Amino acid sequence: MGPAATQHFLDVLMEELTECIEPRRDQDYPDMTILMESGMPDRTEQLLSGGTEAGERINAALVKLADDGCRPIIITCITAHALTDPARFEDGVLDFRTCLVRQNGRVHSDPLGIVATTGTVTSRVFDAISPECEIRYPDDAHQELVMEIIYGERGLKTAHPDATYNRGLLDRVTEHLRGKGAGFCVAGCTEIEMFVAQQSLEDEFLLPMQLLAREICQEFGKERS
Repeated sequence: MGPAATQHFLDVLMEELTECIEPRRDQDYPDMTILMESGMPDRTEQLLSGGTEAGERINAALVKLADDGCRPIIITCITAHALTDPARFEDGVLDFRTCLVRQNGRVHSDPLGIVATTGTVTSRVFDAISPECEIRYPDDAHQELVMEIIYGERGLKTAHPDATYNRGLLDRVTEHLRGKGAGFCVAGCTEIEMFVAQQSLEDEFLLPMQLLAREICQEFGKERS
């Protein structure tokens, strides 16, 4: 989707590939096609307003990538999964929710706290991982803090986000979710995942993009062996 999310996923993927397959030359890496549609309408705004353009463009892009022979296909926007035709997940698109269920089962069985945009929360896209994982959402007041972290004047989508300010807000949200019984929190927006990594909070969060990158690397390693 956006340039920052795309760059973040590529950075994570390269790190995972280096650790998983220990490449020694360019030819050791998988071929990749990158389709970055930065002009696509904001996914959260589309979900909240009932707009259709983003969903239509997302699904058209996924069909194009599949027709071009791309497998697997990654969507680097969590919110966009709520606008994705379920049939796409049967045609090469990796579903981050499947990775979350597997990873959460490896580490504990506590509920997961969701830190995501209001569009993602209201779409109930995370409900698909129940009953394997219980879900805890922020109350309205703390959800407003999440939106401030992402979209505020000092938020993560701006050119110069205020890390100290946003860290304070994020700590309040995660403390609130832990108070509701959450074991781990899920970085349910790629900007949140990027910020978690920058703040070295990986031990407190499950990171969907990292889990998707790890799954790609494991499958690619099997194909090479």
